[in-house]
Amino acid sequence: MAELIKCIALAEFVRFVEGHGMVVGAPDSALPEAQEPMVPAHAIQGLVNDGLVAAEGYEADAGTAGAADLPQLDHDGDGGPGGSEPHDPPSLSGKNKAELLAIAAEEGVTVADDATNKEIVAAIEAARAADTSATEDASDGDSEEDDTADAPPAA
Repeated sequence: MAELIKCIALAEFVRFVEGHGMVVGAPDSALPEAQEPMVPAHAIQGLVNDGLVAAEGYEADAGTAGAADLPQLDHDGDGGPGGSEPHDPPSLSGKNKAELLAIAAEEGVTVADDATNKEIVAAIEAARAADTSATEDASDGDSEEDDTADAPPAA
């Protein structure tokens, strides 16, 4: 059985700790076990890093923010949860004119105030397609100058 250490709850939390189960902390609780939860030794550092508990002999590590507890949430490898998931722009279907104008403004697309919903959607989709093709052209590392340089000399 893992060694349990008494901590002081600094914020309300419920955290699953592998090999132990749920740990609950609540500094304002009437229950002493919520004010001073018993935490498995292997989980204390993550809770301290997240600012959830204080424990004798433990200090928060700079820049960790408990990422060690949830490595599956570190999508971009920076050591913290979250990261670079593909951007999905908002859907345009079923939107009213005000919503479409807001999306257009957010995406930097200029449309006339008297434009119809169909025209607004077309303008947003055209801008999205242009952004996608510009990104693909920049990422392929190939330019038209390179293509002509590789062509055989004219006879």
